[in-house]
Amino acid sequence: MAILKTAPSPRAFADAWSKEFEAAVKKAAGKDGKLTRTEAWRLRESRDQSRFFSDDALTLLSDLGQRSATVSRLVTAGKAKAEAAAAAVAGANGKLSLTEGGKLPAPLREDFLWLRGKVPTTTGKLYTDAQLKAVVTRLVTRALDDGTAVKLPAPPSAVRGRKPVVDSIAHPATRSRAIAYVAEDVIYISRAQPGPPPAPLAGWYRVGPLP
Repeated sequence: MAILKTAPSPRAFADAWSKEFEAAVKKAAGKDGKLTRTEAWRLRESRDQSRFFSDDALTLLSDLGQRSATVSRLVTAGKAKAEAAAAAVAGANGKLSLTEGGKLPAPLREDFLWLRGKVPTTTGKLYTDAQLKAVVTRLVTRALDDGTAVKLPAPPSAVRGRKPVVDSIAHPATRSRAIAYVAEDVIYISRAQPGPPPAPLAGWYRVGPLP
């Protein structure tokens, strides 16, 4: 669904871009309100529109010469950069057609296509937050029902520092509960089994790929 339904002015493009960019980096940033290079890099693995802004965040951090920056500073710098880039390629009517938007520098070019509802086909399927949670919950529940989740000897390094996609998935049949993560398009869970020890089902599991 297009956010910019018609050819925008540079200011309108920058306004729409900055709103979506801010939402993406806020979600990825730490509790201190700062986005690190690692967090910016991991945005590209997101299965929602946040992934379009990974390269933007990395470029802005590079422009600032910093390994981390506050969300507000990134948004301010990014909005100014987006408007200037759009003004440089806008047509005689002061608008950005799809053709003119295609002249924007990378990665703003991909962002423009997404804002116009022309999702690039090379980046895979998009999920909203709600859709992603529903898909992950369904696949985790099925894996626990069928016993197909593979127990791991240690926490997977891929999930280190990541936020869970689903905080709690109950599985009454085994009296266990799982926290689900997605890393590099693979679903992992940390499973807890309450009650007195031993708790043989507790631990980390690989559920499988995210479709």
